[in-house]
Amino acid sequence: LHFLDMHNFAAIFLHTGDDIYDIKNYKLITVAMGSHCIDKKKMQKDGSAIHDCNAVVLAIRALRSYLFDQMYKTDGDLEIADHDGYKFKLKDKYRVVLVV
Repeated sequence: LHFLDMHNFAAIFLHTGDDIYDIKNYKLITVAMGSHCIDKKKMQKDGSAIHDCNAVVLAIRALRSYLFDQMYKTDGDLEIADHDGYKFKLKDKYRVVLVV
């Protein structure tokens, strides 16, 4: 783990309610740990490190996957919108929070 100094972290939450300090108002959606672009001298030939795998990119990909799953649930976090060309939207009670 000599790449530890190059790792980064990201998490995405859905927030409801008015109190931003109350942890009960947050629903964890995804957590990701990635790496910044690795210098060519530090790249591993054995495939133990991906060259560019930023945590924010990974977290957003996981959020997209989560939202796709929610489209198939009747009691999920999405609702039918059908305006401006969009079929679904995040329920109004939620705000997306990205922690880096």
